[in-house]
Amino acid sequence: MNNDEMWYVLKRAILEVLPEYADREIGFDESLKALGANSVDRAEILMVTMESLGLKVPMVEFSSATNIGELIAILHLHTIKARSSLEQKP
Repeated sequence: MNNDEMWYVLKRAILEVLPEYADREIGFDESLKALGANSVDRAEILMVTMESLGLKVPMVEFSSATNIGELIAILHLHTIKARSSLEQKP
């Protein structure tokens, strides 16, 4: 899955939790907090995204992300790791 596809999944989760942003352009350089997402909203957005992607990533892994682009990078890294571990299984 490439970054554009991952962005689509994340954006869908953002709009599910924060529907008031449906008519607004959301950029990679924006943070969920700046969009008005409180800590519960942010956790829900990440959980919905991970569920859609079939990933299990500890929430602490996202603590270093300062914007949506960095969240996507973390998700992409874990997607690659998950794919790699599946390919190594006999």
